[in-house]
Order: sequence, then structure tokens, then C-alpha cells
Amino acid sequence: MSNNTIKGVKVNLGDKTIAGDTYEAACNESNFFDCITDVISKLKTKEIDLLLDDQLCYVLNFSLDKNINKHYERAEVFKHVQKNIPEVLNDSDWDYKEGGENDNKVEFLIFAPVKSKFQFIAKAILNSKCKVRVVESVSLAKFRNTDPFIGIALKKDIKGVDSQVLNISLEQFTSQEQKNRKIEMHKISVVLTAALIGGIVLSLIYFISKTFPGNQNLETSKNDMQYENEDSSAVSLENLNTEETSETTESQENIDKLELSVYSIQILNGTGKAGLAAKVSELLKTKGFADFEIGNADKNNYEKTTIFIQTIENPEKLKGIFTEALGEYEYTIKEPLNSKIKYDVIITLGNDLIIGE
Repeated sequence: MSNNTIKGVKVNLGDKTIAGDTYEAACNESNFFDCITDVISKLKTKEIDLLLDDQLCYVLNFSLDKNINKHYERAEVFKHVQKNIPEVLNDSDWDYKEGGENDNKVEFLIFAPVKSKFQFIAKAILNSKCKVRVVESVSLAKFRNTDPFIGIALKKDIKGVDSQVLNISLEQFTSQEQKNRKIEMHKISVVLTAALIGGIVLSLIYFISKTFPGNQNLETSKNDMQYENEDSSAVSLENLNTEETSETTESQENIDKLELSVYSIQILNGTGKAGLAAKVSELLKTKGFADFEIGNADKNNYEKTTIFIQTIENPEKLKGIFTEALGEYEYTIKEPLNSKIKYDVIITLGNDLIIGE
């Protein structure tokens, strides 16, 4: 994608060639959505690699002392980003990757789309309901192949340790309506799954109880047989109730397991420590959270870290997970005033925050 053109191709990774036709459309900020939708529909795909013209990106190279504390590496890199990129970037607007070492220095590669233009592109792609595997510039893709389309298709450093991957996510541009829809679909999925499991287990119990009845003494008198059958039925009913109770408990436990990726979290850095919000988000990712909005608080001298939970979905369990990940800080749990809240959790980082090495 360039300032005025969108081009789409399919790549054959087997022989590293362009497969089939090339689809191209002229575009501008006012018709990004129509152009992107048109090209994607012609490609007949639900996942793309987004290749940006170098005019739509910032690509930086610089080096730092190799003895830099790895725990604060991203924060140190961000200082160079702020000095060399003439835009106000949030932590999710850029990424970096370590390169080789030279004379006690470590080389770093920085990549950031031009924010003022990328926001239009990202929202148009999200509206098309197409998944983006990777975002990269033409110049970076050419390191793998002289044809940048083939080069980006060969990219593998997409997920993993922060310093070893170079990629940009479009999740930050997801509308709150889309996030709420995702949460609702997840809730429905959990309920339907639990109901299906419960139905299957109860059917099995019924089948077993009919196929393998308890042994009965056929030599007893008619009255004795009647009493024995009544006793057997009572035992079978008791066993059935026990199985039903067990399954109900098991299903409830499945429901109680939290899908943390659906919770939206805003992390605000209220300290003078650059990159602290990013570090907290990386820590929370290890717990299963995935939806973050990172930025700076209204001031940088907050003394206390506060965690404001404003969702009716398992707030106490969320508090326990945050306490386990971050420690004991000031928690506030409050039901949202309406269903249009933008974030389920708001974390403001203060100078009392302690994160282990």
C-alpha cells in the first residue's frame, strides 16, 4: 500500500513466486475502505500480510551499550524513538528488534508506521473483517527477497520474545463496539459449550442406566422382587443424581474459567519511567490478557498504583489475577454505569509499583 495505490497478490511460498493475477486500485483517505474491501474480495482471503510503502513508515537503526539492563531495554529504545520520530507515539504504535553486536554495542532496528496515515488504513482493514498476519515496510521486506511481496510472505519473526520479533498489531484501532461484540460472542460460546457437554453426559448416564441395570434376584417372591426393584431404582436414582451434580459442578467450573483475552485494559504511566506501561502489559500478557491500550497519565508523579475494575464479569477473580501478577495495590471494584464503557480495567501506574527483574 502506498499513498495513492493498493495492490494485492498471492504468493506461492513453495517456489517463491507470485501466483495468479495482481489486483490494483487507486485510493485516498476518503475511499480506503472501498478500495481495501475490493482488493481483498478479489484475493478471496481472510488473512493478509500488509506491506507499506516506505513513505508510510519510519525505519531507524542505532546501537546501545550491550550491557544495558534487559528489563528496561524497551524503555531505553523508546527514548530514541521519541527523539527521531516526529509524532506522539503510544507503546503499541512501534516495535523494535535486536540485531548483531559490534564493539560492545547492540544494534537495534525500529519500525513504526506513520500514525496519521496508518490509522485510516488500519480501521479500513478491520472493517473488512480481514485478519492481518504481519505489517512491514517495503525496505525491510527486501532484505529477504528482492520482490517485497515475496519478502514479506517469508517473514517469520512475528510472535515471541519482544526483542526478537518486529511486528505491529491493529488491535489498538478496534472499536469498542467490536470489542463488546467479541465479548458477547465469547459468553454465548461458553454457555453453549457447557450446555452441550451437560447434555452429552446426561445422555450417557441415561443410556448406561438402561443398558446395564443392577443385578436382581429372580428367585425371590413377587413381593420381595417388588421391594428389591424399588431399592434398586432408589440406588440408580441416587447414582444418577450424584452424576448430574458432579457434571453440573464440572460445567460450572468450565464457565468459571476466565477467558482473559476478552477483557479490555487501559494502562496509564503515571511515573517518569519511560516504557513502564509497556512492561506491565508484557507481564499481563503472560497471564492471558491480550487487549491493551497504553498511554501516559495526566501527570507523571503519581505515588500510588491504582487498579480500577469496572466490569460485572468476575471482578473478584480479576482482582486475584492482578494481585498475583502485580502485587497488592489500591483496588477499586465498581459496576459500570452503562454498557458502553470503553475499558473493563484501568490501571494507573505510580512510583510504588515494583516489578521483579
